[in-house]
Amino acid sequence: EIRDFAPDLNFGVTLIPERKPGSGHRSWGGGFDIEIPKGSDHPEAAWKFVKFMTSKKPQKYWATHTFDNVANIAAAEATAKSSDLSKEEQMVYSMAAKSVEHNVMTPRPLKAPNFTNKVNPILDNSLHGKIPPQQAVEKAQKLVEKLLQGN
Repeated sequence: EIRDFAPDLNFGVTLIPERKPGSGHRSWGGGFDIEIPKGSDHPEAAWKFVKFMTSKKPQKYWATHTFDNVANIAAAEATAKSSDLSKEEQMVYSMAAKSVEHNVMTPRPLKAPNFTNKVNPILDNSLHGKIPPQQAVEKAQKLVEKLLQGN
């Protein structure tokens, strides 16, 4: 978005600061995956497709064109140095790739995969000072528990 809407902006990037000195950096990770559904009519062909899509060349293409982190480390490292990206894009992608080592995975519960649609407005209200943080956490907890019980 900076490239498209603020090309003259002077900016830098860094890891998210540690909460307390020595506690370690954190970054959120999730993302997309490629799966072979149980009962697939063509599991061998699907496996070949998975191996192709996770190999370096397609992963580098994906990273360069979507500016998204990829699972193939060699592709991520190559993208960070790619001449297809501007100096600023290389800087941003390098930091994004580096942040992966600090990722905390947040799996979606099968019984409430879209819980964030309900929880995020509560968290936003807390961040904007409309409700105290403890009250937001308690409200979100109750909401998610209710979702899990209903599904």
